[in-house]
Amino acid sequence: MKQKPLSELTKSDLVIEVKKRQQLFLFFVFLLTVIVLSGIFLTIKKGFGVFTTVPIAFIPILLLVRKNAIEAKKELELRK
Repeated sequence: MKQKPLSELTKSDLVIEVKKRQQLFLFFVFLLTVIVLSGIFLTIKKGFGVFTTVPIAFIPILLLVRKNAIEAKKELELRK
């Protein structure tokens, strides 16, 4: 399903979209934290391995989710 641009959303839809994007960002922060902690734990227990570097692959995704949340919040502030 293709998303509408933020400028085409009504204010009530935009409020819902901002909440969704903020929750998604918080979920990714939690997920990345769990992955980092498990990577540290596995590095301590078994030494350097693949799981030590996995969190690095998720950083660009986290940055994109953060950027989308900020864009939605800015659009909502413009409409107030």
